[in-house]
Amino acid sequence: RNVAAVAQGAKAKGTDLFRAGKAADAMEQYGMAIGMCEQFFQDGRHLLPVARDTVLSCHLNVAACALKLPGKHELAAQHCTYALHIDADNAKAYFRRGVAFFSTPPEPAAPEPGGAGGGEAEFALNEQSREMEREKQPPREVLLAWAVRDLERADALAPQDAKVS
Repeated sequence: RNVAAVAQGAKAKGTDLFRAGKAADAMEQYGMAIGMCEQFFQDGRHLLPVARDTVLSCHLNVAACALKLPGKHELAAQHCTYALHIDADNAKAYFRRGVAFFSTPPEPAAPEPGGAGGGEAEFALNEQSREMEREKQPPREVLLAWAVRDLERADALAPQDAKVS
């Protein structure tokens, strides 16, 4: 139980850092709190309600931080999904995951071969790298459909609730 109290302290420090505009530093604190509470997780459930609540809140807070940082939309969506594994009806998790999906930038256009750079060989390597990246990320249309689905679910769970964001 003492570890849970220390985890709550790390969470509180993360909240102070987030409010001070230090999202990356806040994420570290929330991550530490999540790590401390792992020992209270066994057989697919949390043994202490306070640890469960701390982990849930920290995953949501990591998502909020990630949404403030460039290029961290996928991380935000992952932490929202972790939160939904703990609480399947969490409106904040659906809302933030929807925002993360919606905010994911579209794929950049591929450069033309023979442009600035190292010619055909470099173009082939760059094209191969882009193809590997595309395999990891769903197409933009799918992300937008997921965003709409999650935002509608958040609204259904907590209609017109300003605290959801």
